[in-house]
Amino acid sequence: MPRFPVIAAFCALALWLLVPAPLSAAEGSAAELAKYKINIAGRQRMLSQRIAKSVCLNRIGASAELQAHQARTAILEFDKVLTGLRHGDAELKLEAEVNPEIAAQLDHVGTLWLAYRAAAEALLAGDAGQVGAFVQGAGEVLVAMNKAVGLMDKAYGAGLIHPDLAHAINVAGRQRMLSQKALKEYCFTELPGAPESRGDLGQTVASFDAALTALIQGDPAQNILLPPTWELMAQLEGVGSIWARVKPELDRVAAGGVPERAELSGFLSDTEALLKEMNSAVWMYESI
Repeated sequence: MPRFPVIAAFCALALWLLVPAPLSAAEGSAAELAKYKINIAGRQRMLSQRIAKSVCLNRIGASAELQAHQARTAILEFDKVLTGLRHGDAELKLEAEVNPEIAAQLDHVGTLWLAYRAAAEALLAGDAGQVGAFVQGAGEVLVAMNKAVGLMDKAYGAGLIHPDLAHAINVAGRQRMLSQKALKEYCFTELPGAPESRGDLGQTVASFDAALTALIQGDPAQNILLPPTWELMAQLEGVGSIWARVKPELDRVAAGGVPERAELSGFLSDTEALLKEMNSAVWMYESI
């Protein structure tokens, strides 16, 4: 089985995902709470794919202990936030969901999540027979959580915040997810028992690329506003610089190549930086 080198450089970055941005803004008004909740819910999409990529990297021997830690950290975070979104959580400044359609969708996510979490934990424990259930769960939880975020985008944007801003928070938040989904699909090319993922990887790369361009330049056809501040524009352009380093390797593997062993440590470090800086951009949108 192919083995990746140890990625010790990730240790310093492993915990940043656990700590949300300062929540003081979320205590100020209904509009700020709405933006905050769309952001936090959107982050769940990313966590679902971060779990998948970390479990996969663990299974193929890419710094197994660290990746297992990252996966378990993301599992705990997803679990806590999902409960908070549905039933409320004072620590996370989340109120219980009262919109019946959104509540029902979050309940559906919860049902799918139980099976996905069990498969992920089984793989981390060494049960290779759970690959099929794990791959299926990663996709199902993502689709269901994305639908929940879309419902929140529409419901919370109406009358509270400008719909274009609500949509921009959603789209920017989705970029966090796509960065992890791309890495998951990149890793799946090396995971025994996983389905062919190169076509999915190509589509994910194209989606991230198109959305980043739309966020930087604005896209009236998609109701994506220009960055409202120069600081946010600079942040998105910084994301673009990191993306320019990451994209060629993703493109190469999507086209039929295999992960480059000698350069993998730096590549994975860049993907962590991409996620971290995209996350900062989303919090900047929320603060507007």
